[in-house]
Amino acid sequence: MDLMNLRKCQGCDKYTLQDVCTGCGSGTLSPKPAKFSPEDRYGKYRRMMKRRMGEKEKTERVSKKEKMTETKEMG
Repeated sequence: MDLMNLRKCQGCDKYTLQDVCTGCGSGTLSPKPAKFSPEDRYGKYRRMMKRRMGEKEKTERVSKKEKMTETKEMG
């Protein structure tokens, strides 16, 4: 017996029980997030990368603000 799970279309965001969307014909995925495990072996690295990406975005925002203020002062 095949278990029927709710699936979400990648193209049109409709929900279906099929592997392929009946509306647009694109593939479907499970809308559920991955299971949480307290013994996550790679969680440390994922959090480290998330922290680095957050720091990178902050420095990019600061540099954009600095450029904007420099152009306003010149103009």
